Amino acid sequence: MRRRLIGFLCVLVFAAAAAGCGAGTVLTGDDVSVNDLDSATSVPGDIAFTYHFSRSIIKASVSSSSYFIVEPPPAQAGLSSAKGVIDPEICDPTAALAADLSSQFNWSKLTPSEHLKGNTIYTLCLTGDITYLDGESFPGFTATFTTAETCADDTCNGKGTCAVVDGRAVCTCNFGWVGTYCDECAPGFHDEGGDCVLDTVCGPTSCANGGICDDTGGIVSCACTDYWDPDTFCYTCLAGYHLKGGACVIDEVCADDTCNGKGTCAVVDGRAVCTCTVENTALPYCECAAGFNDNGDSCDMSCALWGVDCGERGVCDDLTGSVHCVCDYGWEDLTCSTCTDDIYEPNDNSGLAHLILESSFVANDLVICGTNRDWFAIYPSETAIVTIDSLFTHAGGDIDMSLWHLYDSRPSFDNRVANSSSSTNNEKISYTVPVDTGKGAKAGRYLIEVRGYGSSFVRNEYDLVVTVEPPGGCNTCDYLGNACGQWDDACGGEIDCDPLCPGLGATHVCEEHQWGACAQYYDDLLYGCCDGNTLHSAAFGSPITFNCASYGRECGWTNNNTNPPQTGYFTCNFIGTSDTAPPGVFSSCPAGMGWKP
Repeated sequence: MRRRLIGFLCVLVFAAAAAGCGAGTVLTGDDVSVNDLDSATSVPGDIAFTYHFSRSIIKASVSSSSYFIVEPPPAQAGLSSAKGVIDPEICDPTAALAADLSSQFNWSKLTPSEHLKGNTIYTLCLTGDITYLDGESFPGFTATFTTAETCADDTCNGKGTCAVVDGRAVCTCNFGWVGTYCDECAPGFHDEGGDCVLDTVCGPTSCANGGICDDTGGIVSCACTDYWDPDTFCYTCLAGYHLKGGACVIDEVCADDTCNGKGTCAVVDGRAVCTCTVENTALPYCECAAGFNDNGDSCDMSCALWGVDCGERGVCDDLTGSVHCVCDYGWEDLTCSTCTDDIYEPNDNSGLAHLILESSFVANDLVICGTNRDWFAIYPSETAIVTIDSLFTHAGGDIDMSLWHLYDSRPSFDNRVANSSSSTNNEKISYTVPVDTGKGAKAGRYLIEVRGYGSSFVRNEYDLVVTVEPPGGCNTCDYLGNACGQWDDACGGEIDCDPLCPGLGATHVCEEHQWGACAQYYDDLLYGCCDGNTLHSAAFGSPITFNCASYGRECGWTNNNTNPPQTGYFTCNFIGTSDTAPPGVFSSCPAGMGWKP
């Protein structure tokens, strides 16, 4: 009988411990996530509190007056403010406990300077004074929790010893006593003068959990069912079983996947207990905590927790270990808000127009982004037929097109020689270059403008086809593109390149600058030249002369153009601001240029 009773005492210790640990959420570790802290119990008093923000914050906005911990007055200690609702009577920064703060771009950690009192209600407050990196205010957050219990002299009613286990005060009861606080006689015992003694006859509490009592021979014994242990008068479970939900169930075992590959497993008191080894996991089975994705060996922040906004042109991807936007076709950058452009950029203004030298030009997969416009330049001869097609799908965004000839120095709609704007797929312009009458459009520089139409236009792609058919079906000056920049007749044979290069043959000996003899005009047509302080330029399609001095300026080179082969052009600059012309560009106007006055 002594052996059986000693065994019973050991089991009672377990039973008391189990009863003491059965309520509430137990939090352990060096720090806890404030996001899931509200209403938690048994929180250790020597712990740090980390809040994870949904997106980047301004670290300086997190201070002792915007993130702090208070011990509410007794009348309010049981009240828990709704998350996102700050009660100023509870969240009073002047009542905050001393604590250290540390912050990074999306989290802040608060560490109390002293251990928190045991079995006490506290509230963590994050106020709207915290600011996100985009300038928006944090909405506020509160979490009310209870710290772990502590042992007092009377915790176990003077009938046992107390120890704090996993944040709970657990009693180990003296022989014959049971209960959370050792305040009841165990089954098989009865109270005699304030002490629990063994039954010698069957009584109403001699056998627990439906056991059948037998007191034959003056010794009480119990016949138990459902895996209850007769050695403890049916009060605890048999070896190999443990108590769960008021019944004895077979002990658990550790399997390979018990802790989801993110922790180690051990059987404690019949239960498989996990110790998590991967960050951002949660007990009991080391699953990824709320807001974190399971990526195999790690739990990574999700799109929702990170707060990434990919707008209407992308989706957030958090399944590869990082949070980022996967943009729709044609869009890029961190938030999928930048339209991807084409290879002919930059050509969004007339000064950066892409020069078309071919008599038949085809460009596919061009792009119009928002209010941007694409510009192209051509140099047709008199009576040449210019045909321009922009091919697109109207449903993707309406695209319009114009042809301009700046025949004077006053750009206006008078210079627009053709326009195509419909509400269907594709636009087309056909134009015949007029003979020079001394007034209006003529041979020279023409600009093709392609643009999106309407305030709702966002992005569309198009193909551009440009053909220039000179009189007689031959290209008067077809660019060969060789080292000398020579020109030739599309019908074969050498020709005089008039009117584009007056007086210079196509196979003229190459001059010092890289574009060759016949291309001299092309060079200066784009970039102009200076004759002392006088600027000669054909930037508007026909020769124009400016006396820079009359404007209080100087004639010189400026580096703000991206047309090939050089970057810049000659113009009237403010005094002393001219740049150095690159090698291969005529800084002074050469003699014999047919367009020079």
